[in-house]
Amino acid sequence: MDFLSLTVFCAVAREQSVTRAAALLGRAPSNITTRLRQMEAELGVPLFERQTKRMLLSAQGRIYLEYAQRMLTLAEDAKMAVQPAHTATTLRWVPWSARWQAACLCHWRGLRRRGPLFRSV
Repeated sequence: MDFLSLTVFCAVAREQSVTRAAALLGRAPSNITTRLRQMEAELGVPLFERQTKRMLLSAQGRIYLEYAQRMLTLAEDAKMAVQPAHTATTLRWVPWSARWQAACLCHWRGLRRRGPLFRSV
């Protein structure tokens, strides 16, 4: 299983439709269906309950969705962590009041914990 398969799975789960997920990802619907069937065969469980016009997550699919989202998030975090520092975004902000400044600083600390994505000037 690869990250593209996880991305496909998450898109179908979110859109509840192979056709909409395929359009969103720029893929053919047959490619999406093939990937889902391969995932289900590899895992040995049905991930979706197929209905006429919708794809609903099965109980196992709901569990797997949480892990798939975490894996994709971790992969993105790892990618951002190893990118050169020059890709950091410059954030300029001017707080309007002491209360606003306190709220901004709280969010700023959260962003800083995520890694070298932001730098202040």
